[in-house]
Amino acid sequence: MQIVKQKLLLLLTCIIVYSTGFAQSGGPQAALYKISFGHIYRISNATNGKDVEVEDGLFNKGSRVQQWDGYIRNGSADGHGQEWFFIPAGSVTRANGTVTYLVRIINYGFLDYLSTGRGGGQVTLEKLNPAGSNLGTFWEIVRVANSTEIKLRSHSTNQFLQAPADNNNGSAMTVAPEANIASQRFKLTLFSKDGPPHNPDNKPFVLVAAGNRSKALDVTACGVDNNTILQIWNKESNNRCQQFIITDVARGEGNIFRLAPVIVPSFNVRLQDPSAQYAGANIVTGDPSISNIATQWIIVKCIRDAGKYILFNFNGMCMEVWNRRTDAGATIGQNAFYNTDNQKWIIEKVN
Repeated sequence: MQIVKQKLLLLLTCIIVYSTGFAQSGGPQAALYKISFGHIYRISNATNGKDVEVEDGLFNKGSRVQQWDGYIRNGSADGHGQEWFFIPAGSVTRANGTVTYLVRIINYGFLDYLSTGRGGGQVTLEKLNPAGSNLGTFWEIVRVANSTEIKLRSHSTNQFLQAPADNNNGSAMTVAPEANIASQRFKLTLFSKDGPPHNPDNKPFVLVAAGNRSKALDVTACGVDNNTILQIWNKESNNRCQQFIITDVARGEGNIFRLAPVIVPSFNVRLQDPSAQYAGANIVTGDPSISNIATQWIIVKCIRDAGKYILFNFNGMCMEVWNRRTDAGATIGQNAFYNTDNQKWIIEKVN
């Protein structure tokens, strides 16, 4: 039985999301989290100031997690291996009744997950295993008392991300039991707020399927009823059933948006079942009052895949063309993010 309970309660908006600026009230625990979901961060160690990065060289490219001096470009490395974003990943209720809220940490350059899944204290970048529990990809953010620094605790091992004892570029990051040492403390530096294209005139957008650019996100049969299924259909100029207004709901403090279909602007794009935690759950247009959180999408640019974006819901899953289909009529559902083109969208403004 999977021990991670992927259940996103409304309380999540009050605790983790509060720092984005749009939650109504944070409660006493709100200050524990300093994450704006979808924004891009650099994670630097409090001991030596070196950044946590994924190797972008010849030997362990895209897998080894190490420390390195911060840079924008270093030879052929573009610096995006040192950039990270956070997505919510559910909650766990412990035996004493306390609730722990989890995040996943995704590298902005490689679009894979910070993980302890190989064991032995190793920290690597991993793709999700569709047949596995992927427990090594769940992290807890622990704020250091009276400080802006944080610790990152692996939920599966109960150990903490730790920088190496030396100051050498390329030394591996590990996890270790908690200790009162600076090498387990990290500073988050907001590096970028990349989100969907800037839209000061509030014009609608078309979301083109990256897996087949002749297809676009479409309200099935131009339906105006609650819970109308979304699909991809042949992209057509001036087709209002393929146009959506994207509205910032985090006031710039997170890449968090709502999508409203132009044909029924009072509706939002949302999960049909707001409590659904399973792959394939339908994404529809419908009444947003059923669930505030199910209508919110974290939109992240694919920095190394020009023009493409990922849309994460607040249960940590993303919007995809189900089953990697590319044909007209393929339905839209949610799934864990595997970095495939059926999970990416090209956002084009309507002229």
